[in-house]
Formats: sequence, C-alpha cells, structure tokens
Amino acid sequence: ATVSSGQISYTDTGVEGGRSYYYRVAAVGTGGVESNLTEGTSIFTYPSSLSVDIQRTFVSPSTAQGYRLVALPGAAGEPLSAAIDGEAGTDWQAWWDDGSSQDYLRKYDDSDRFAFRPGRGFWLLKRSDWTAERSVETVPLSGQQQTSIPLHDGWNIISNPFGGNVTWAQVDAAHSDSLRALWRFDGSFAQRARNWSASTGSRWG
Repeated sequence: ATVSSGQISYTDTGVEGGRSYYYRVAAVGTGGVESNLTEGTSIFTYPSSLSVDIQRTFVSPSTAQGYRLVALPGAAGEPLSAAIDGEAGTDWQAWWDDGSSQDYLRKYDDSDRFAFRPGRGFWLLKRSDWTAERSVETVPLSGQQQTSIPLHDGWNIISNPFGGNVTWAQVDAAHSDSLRALWRFDGSFAQRARNWSASTGSRWG
C-alpha cells in the first residue's frame, strides 16, 4: 500500500483471522527515487472464536472396535452430558484415563472431570453417531503464540486445542525433553507421527 507524505501510521483492513502478515516499509521521493526497505515486522491475527463441526461414527458398542477417542477444540468447557445427545449409561458411556498403572479408566459420573476442556479427551461408546456444531472461544496464547495443556503422570488422552491440524514435530520442538509418540485409536491402536487433529483425542504417555 502507498500512504501520503507525512502519514506515520497505516491500518491494514484486509487481514483475516488465523494468518501471519509481514511488513516492510520504503520511502519514495517526489522524483520516484525509492529507499531501501526497512527490517521486516509481522503480526499474527489470532481469531477470538472458531467454528466446530465434528462428526464421529460409531459401530456396535458391544465390541472393542466400538470405542472412539473424542474431544473438542478451543476453550470449550462443556460437560459431556450437554455435548452428547442421549442418556448416559443407556445411549452412551464415557471413560477418562487417570494415568494409573492399573484401574486407570474412570467411568462417567457427571462430575467436573467429565467436561470437555482444552486438550482433554475421553473414550466414548455410543449407540448412534455423534455430531457437534457450535462456535467456541479459542484458547489464550502466550507471547510465543503457544498454549499449554495440563498433564498427569502416565497415559493421557489429549487433543489439539486449536481449530486446525498441528504436526507433532512442532509440539515436540516446543519442549526441552523428548516426547513420546502419539497413539491414535480407530478400532485398533496405531502410532501417529504426523498431524495432531483438533477433534479426535489421542493417547500419549
């Protein structure tokens, strides 16, 4: 963009949320002579909310293949009973992994622990498909444009709190210690070395 002589500020009205923008400035004289560009500066336009559209398919709840790892991205603080249609114990059942070496699965009990929150996932059995369509607030970011997820010792069912996929290599690079690989479950466990989904929980320990 070009601004008039004497103008010392510029407002970029064409930015979109969730993108990085980079700027450099040069002065142009009346004869058309242009100075060198300044050092670059950048901004990241972090959206205040994101649209959630999740569809998870379930098979027979009487088999091991019927289990699904589920989660919600963003700063969702929604109880499972509000986010999942039907009656707990009849239409669906959920478990949380507390990381213990044995008896680690905690069955749904309508307590605060069974609420979607940034980075938290659950095992879910359901007699029908699960859909979630809503707008949720984004998680707050630190000065390094990062967010953190609380973990406990042992295995954790975690999810990506952002609205899009993130490579596990990026997560690993943000830590001084080496992280173990993610494991995903879609009827059977498989190591997950690439993208970290926003809407599907993964098991990590």
